[in-house]
Amino acid sequence: MTTRQRLLAASKQQPVDIIPVSPRLGYAAHYHCGSASPQNILRLKKTYDFDPFITLDGQDLPLVSPFGTFRFADGVEVEIKVTDLGPKRSVDRTIHTPEGDLHEIQIVPNPGRTQYGMAPDPVHTEYIVKTRDDLPKLKYLMPPVNISFADEYHGWEHVAGHEAVTRLCVYGPIGYQADMVMSHEDLMINYLVDREFIIQLVDLFFQNLQAQTKALLEHGVRYFHSSWYAHSLSVGWSPEMFREWFLPMIRDHVKLIHNYDGIVDYYDDGKNMGILEMLLEADVDVLETCTPPPVGDMNLEKAKEICSGNITLMGYTDLIYVIHRGSVEDIRKTVEQACYIGGKDGSFILGTSDSMREGTPVENIDAYFKYARHFGK
Repeated sequence: MTTRQRLLAASKQQPVDIIPVSPRLGYAAHYHCGSASPQNILRLKKTYDFDPFITLDGQDLPLVSPFGTFRFADGVEVEIKVTDLGPKRSVDRTIHTPEGDLHEIQIVPNPGRTQYGMAPDPVHTEYIVKTRDDLPKLKYLMPPVNISFADEYHGWEHVAGHEAVTRLCVYGPIGYQADMVMSHEDLMINYLVDREFIIQLVDLFFQNLQAQTKALLEHGVRYFHSSWYAHSLSVGWSPEMFREWFLPMIRDHVKLIHNYDGIVDYYDDGKNMGILEMLLEADVDVLETCTPPPVGDMNLEKAKEICSGNITLMGYTDLIYVIHRGSVEDIRKTVEQACYIGGKDGSFILGTSDSMREGTPVENIDAYFKYARHFGK
């Protein structure tokens, strides 16, 4: 089988010739090729024998950067004040909308600073949304449907051919969306004390997600990397909250994609065991990243029994305590166990619990790919 055939078959719970190997590359791509760009992921196949996904952006996320000006929004103007803080800078942004002003302050690294890692997120000291009176203002900042992502998807599908599978990344309504305008703590508190307000807030982003996803489907996109990590039990949400609030949204999103014969890779790099049966109800195709203890709680053997071949499990290899800090022998044992438990009945893609981190010993990266193919056969 080609890489493309292998990944698509595994994602649909169909037989494969060998266990697909598709880690989140991160530092491995940076070390060998300079970055984890799509072209470099394909180049990395000349160094390692593996089955890459090319993951591209699938939606606009205008609230992530504190420097966004919302030029797509009629009647919106932005004032930005930047204060240098040495290794960091404070970005004070006032957003004028026809319904009134919004204000936030974010802290971001100054250019060239490396002590915060390869891709640090901003830190809020003040969030945009404070009360329900801000909701009419926030509506002006919702991005319009953007089908240019579909064009990029088809372009890379053509370039990659049988060497990879291209997928578009879209985000559940909290991660990089609602949590950019209100803290997780306040989202949780408001769900208990002012539920109508917080449901209306999150629904703005969910409806935007659905509209963007539908437009991409209508333009031929068929594989979605659907990131719901911010809805994870690891964030602090309870299984009851998940079932009551998030599960209906996940089910609707999956149904929309399946109506077009698309594939849903549900991404949550936290604790998965408490939501596994709910994801079965939602009919997701792939669950990534199946993080084991101590960071997550994945019991691969039990998860295989629960899923019964109805969800493909993807990931599992601990990027910190095995690949980064472990020995070559630790990697060998972990990969062998993962392939034996996860792959013996199919519906498994060997990956990692998140992207390989900077500073990972190169011999460990080499060992991961070596043993992944060896035991995957």
